[in-house]
Amino acid sequence: MKHQSKELGIENAKVGIMGFSAGGHLSCMSATRWLEGDNESKDPIEQLSSRPDFAFLIYPVISFMAHGHRNSKVNLLRESVSEEVGKRYSGEFNVTQETPPIFMVHANDDVVKVENSFVFYQAMKKMSLPVELHIVSRGDHGFSNGKGWGIPADETVRFTRSGGQWPIWTLNFLLEEKLVPNSSDWVWLQRQKEIKAAL
Repeated sequence: MKHQSKELGIENAKVGIMGFSAGGHLSCMSATRWLEGDNESKDPIEQLSSRPDFAFLIYPVISFMAHGHRNSKVNLLRESVSEEVGKRYSGEFNVTQETPPIFMVHANDDVVKVENSFVFYQAMKKMSLPVELHIVSRGDHGFSNGKGWGIPADETVRFTRSGGQWPIWTLNFLLEEKLVPNSSDWVWLQRQKEIKAAL
């Protein structure tokens, strides 16, 4: 996208990454272990940095240490790995001053332990980096699967009181961190009005 930003009409835009569950781990790694561009490369894409301008981590797998998700660890690495390898692929150990702003949301009853988001939030906060974490009481795993959109009003109300408002929170985060223009035309602002009316 960065390479084709002019053609896409986003030449001066911020380009971020969003991931859910195991995709949250991939997004976390992209935000913490990105590569500098290689000016000497013949490939114009490789000349650009792979650092995203921000990352949204939604009920993410972050750590392969004490609070890690076993199945994710086995799938990516294997059953037993050294502590060094475990830390290399655990986001909380890879935060630097160059890590971009991070938004996270997690549910208390998620099978991917909410501590995954806690440890990453703490690592970001320790370095005084922009980070926002929302913990919802219920939602299980996968509460972003479209619930609350185009379903009966009573179900929408039930859902939006839990994890269903996270898209609005992401917009607020982008605005607060000045990652997007402050515009009243955003579709999420309209959706926020609809949700407030339903509540």
